[in-house]
Amino acid sequence: MSENLQACALLKKPEGGFEFSIGESMYVNYPKFGQVHDFEEFIDVFELVRAPKKGTFYITPAFSNDGRRCNHNCKEHRYAGFDLDGSSEGSLEDDQYAEICLQMSAWRGFRYETASSSQGNRRARFILELDRPVSREDGMKVRKFIRELMPKVGNWDKSCDNPAQPLFMAPVDAFLIRFGERPLPVDEVLALIPPPLKVGIFRRSEVVRNESLLARLQVSGYWQAELNNQIHKIECPWADEHSNGRTEAFYFEPSERNRFVGGFHCFHSHCRQRNIGHLIQQLDCQEATNAA
Repeated sequence: MSENLQACALLKKPEGGFEFSIGESMYVNYPKFGQVHDFEEFIDVFELVRAPKKGTFYITPAFSNDGRRCNHNCKEHRYAGFDLDGSSEGSLEDDQYAEICLQMSAWRGFRYETASSSQGNRRARFILELDRPVSREDGMKVRKFIRELMPKVGNWDKSCDNPAQPLFMAPVDAFLIRFGERPLPVDEVLALIPPPLKVGIFRRSEVVRNESLLARLQVSGYWQAELNNQIHKIECPWADEHSNGRTEAFYFEPSERNRFVGGFHCFHSHCRQRNIGHLIQQLDCQEATNAA
């Protein structure tokens, strides 16, 4: 066993609640099982186990049955990993990278830059804590949803939506940067993902649409930036009720994904029950007040 894996073994605590596996190289299909108490100790594993060269030392969820790394054996896990491969335009400027980092900091996690990262072309991995264990299927949904919330400047490795895909650990000289305060609320995220549409059930003419809502958000000063796949970052109209100083929320344009209704979501607890109807009503009230 390598020195790095020996260090990892010291953290193995069977009574803990945070399971994972570590493979020594990309060719290892039977990674070694590990378990720690909580997310903070999970970060310690990343601090201790470093990748001396490309393709070495990856982390995945734990695997059941014979322990082989495959989709069928993938166990529930409490983290979500993301791999940022620079930009599709060939570079990722520092200010663009900073915007992605800020967006990710809405939840508790950590990040580190990869060996190929450089000034003006940042590449990094982000790992977020989940507030409860998720299956492989729900883990994929959560990863895809969060990835699509990110600004369009980043080029994300979609294969990492699959938890069984190796997530390579930090280079020897990389710094781990902790961020955020609260784990990603799994049930809230899953509630925002509509089930697949059944052919022939919905007709666009039967669905309420509000195509002017985006323009109204822009005129009112709430709109901040367009993200991915018709998702927009906005200032929450109820930001004065937030207790943690964060003011951002998200507006979803009408599309097949939300049955052409559109959507609104703010992760702050005061806004947990608010939806697209509340957003429209709030804008109507403000416009009526301004008109008076």
